[in-house]
Amino acid sequence: MSQSEPNKINFVRYADDFVVTCSNSEYLEREIKPLISKFLADRGLELSEEKTRITHIQKGFDFLGFNVRKYKQKCLAKPKKDSVRSIFTSISECVNNHKAVSQKELIRMITPKIRGWANFFRHSAAKQTFSRLDNKVFKLLWKWAKRRYPNKGNQWIKAKYLKNKGNRRWVFSTTDKIRTCELPLFDATKIIRHTKIKSLSNPYDKEWEGYFRERTKRRGYKASAN
Repeated sequence: MSQSEPNKINFVRYADDFVVTCSNSEYLEREIKPLISKFLADRGLELSEEKTRITHIQKGFDFLGFNVRKYKQKCLAKPKKDSVRSIFTSISECVNNHKAVSQKELIRMITPKIRGWANFFRHSAAKQTFSRLDNKVFKLLWKWAKRRYPNKGNQWIKAKYLKNKGNRRWVFSTTDKIRTCELPLFDATKIIRHTKIKSLSNPYDKEWEGYFRERTKRRGYKASAN
């Protein structure tokens, strides 16, 4: 983008999904959208009218499972509602469809779902979403435990399925002769803000090799520090 570009046009693409930002909605509708349509048509492609829309940043938009929206003076990317609903449905179905498995086996099945989803959204403003999901999953597992022993009291069920770990209480875990197996929390995943790539950088230009090498090194350090 040229520094003299009055409409502040930016293009963000991932595979066949993309977002175009512009400070002028009329220019976006009149000039940019037809230009994109022509570019695609020349290659035998077309814009999806169902998925394509022009909206203000304060109303927000969904992109790659995130909802991007400006709150007052701050633009935030959060897990979109459908993404949150999808992961909870996946965990809920796993729990409800495996009422007779052992606690250890249930933890083994749910753990990759939690870690995978949390790691995908760890670069967004997802802290509150992680906490809400942990609360919903706890209630789901509590029902699972009570259903297995309907004639036992709450204290007995808590002692069997929920342990104290340091300053943490009500940890869904079990211990066998080999090791302790516990369910991770969404909220245990550390939020790491994404560092924007310099706009002029080029991964195919040798002059930028040092920049991308250092960037990769920093990302590796942050990931291992969690």
